[in-house]
Amino acid sequence: MPREIIDQWDVASKTNPKKTYKVTYYNYGSWACSCPPWIYGNQDCEHIKARKDIYNKNYFQSIDMQKLGLEIDRYGYLLFWLEIEGHGCPAIIDYEDENIRKLLVKANEIVINDEKIKIPIEYPLSTELIFEYEKKGGFSRMDLFEYLYEAYKKIYIEEEGASGDPGTYENLYNRKKSSGPYGIWGHYMNELSIESLQYDPATRTLHVFIGS
Repeated sequence: MPREIIDQWDVASKTNPKKTYKVTYYNYGSWACSCPPWIYGNQDCEHIKARKDIYNKNYFQSIDMQKLGLEIDRYGYLLFWLEIEGHGCPAIIDYEDENIRKLLVKANEIVINDEKIKIPIEYPLSTELIFEYEKKGGFSRMDLFEYLYEAYKKIYIEEEGASGDPGTYENLYNRKKSSGPYGIWGHYMNELSIESLQYDPATRTLHVFIGS
């Protein structure tokens, strides 16, 4: 998808208030600034950080945190969970079982209002993959449950298609590291569970904490 400008702001320099820099916010949560530290360092500068803080604060004020079972963590991001009634956090493969899916708590309530998000997948991979999603009206817990299941299913199928099943270590249950494109190590898909989710509205990024 081509990069599109969502919003722009003129942010004053702290060292010279008469000077301003242009901060630009793009689709899928990418940012840019016209200041030298960003242009030459290509990393978040103080001007981008200031706008991100304001963006996230406004986002949190726009939703009913208590009703949706959401919290703000110590990093200033949105923190929430997927919970199977009577069982706790779901295994990723629980999505395959319709009877378990029906027990997902607050399954259809919208927890992310943004209509475009990205989800990095890191564990238990030797590399990072980023999946992008778009859904009119935002994303529910059930949407996220489905996306995570489909993403991991795709990863494991492609990995085993490329390198086969590496098996486990002798006298251990741990999966050996495979030599496919993702270098999966330590665990099979049926051993993974979704422990918590952390959303950064400013970058439209959903970070997933996977247990095993």
